[in-house]
Amino acid sequence: VTGVQTCALPISIRGDFEFEALHEYCEENGSPIFWRIRAREANGEKWIRPMRRNGIGYTLGEPKFHTTGKPLYALRALTQHPDAAIWYVEGETCADALEISAAPPKSTTPPPEHSLAPARCP
Repeated sequence: VTGVQTCALPISIRGDFEFEALHEYCEENGSPIFWRIRAREANGEKWIRPMRRNGIGYTLGEPKFHTTGKPLYALRALTQHPDAAIWYVEGETCADALEISAAPPKSTTPPPEHSLAPARCP
């Protein structure tokens, strides 16, 4: 996969997948909360799953979120640059592409419950 670091996933996943990305969601202080695994099945279908720590390793699924709700992707970068413009885009891949191509502004993905018109990435 071009431009993506490869790594061994710390959990067992059955099937024929091509790894594309591992997106990390962090607290404002940079502590990891959970990750989103992005892969492609042999038939071309997207395979995107959340992964979290479970005390002894990792498991698929999101952690329980408290009253504050789900964190924004790239939250730490957003808090480090409070005066920067923020672009809401669809998906972590788009946010990463903006981060690489034009910094600042910072980008983030809105939590899924937001009903914003999605932006498209190439």
